Amino acid sequence: MHTFGINNHVSNDPNSTRSHYEGSLSDLVFMAGNDWANAIEQFDTDGQPTGVWMYHVRPDSMTGLMTGIVPIGPNSDLRTTVESRGTLDEEAWKKTVAIAKKTQGVSAVLGFYSHETLARKNENSTDCDFELVFFNVEPTKRPSPPSPENMARNYLDLDGGTKMNYTARQFAESIAFWAVHANIASK
Repeated sequence: MHTFGINNHVSNDPNSTRSHYEGSLSDLVFMAGNDWANAIEQFDTDGQPTGVWMYHVRPDSMTGLMTGIVPIGPNSDLRTTVESRGTLDEEAWKKTVAIAKKTQGVSAVLGFYSHETLARKNENSTDCDFELVFFNVEPTKRPSPPSPENMARNYLDLDGGTKMNYTARQFAESIAFWAVHANIASK
């Protein structure tokens, strides 16, 4: 039987703009551990295991999983600023956020890393077989795409981005999604 822990890097701050769980992270880890047969191991481009496992939360277990991505419409209170994400050489770009509260998520994925994967860089926080490293709560059944701005930073390999190639469809899906959604503003 596997053991499960919580990595020190996991954030569960209800005041942040990111996903949070209204219960304890231990409860989330317990839920995933009891349903581990449904976790999916991730593989690299060569087909080798990465030591990263994704657990998709069952729809009937979504209570208390909150998302900071909200739908927007004609009556939404939106604010646009120009800012960088803190890296020294990154050019400041516009960012639009919703003045809103987090909402109950529709889907969520919990990311677990194996002890061996974390221990390679001394990033493990426990001696457990797997540690919860992140969780993403979504406002839809599908994962939210990166914003078009983040995709452009990545595609063009600009400061603050990580070189990635995207298809025209991926760009179009991102534009369509973020045209009707926004991240909430920080408090």
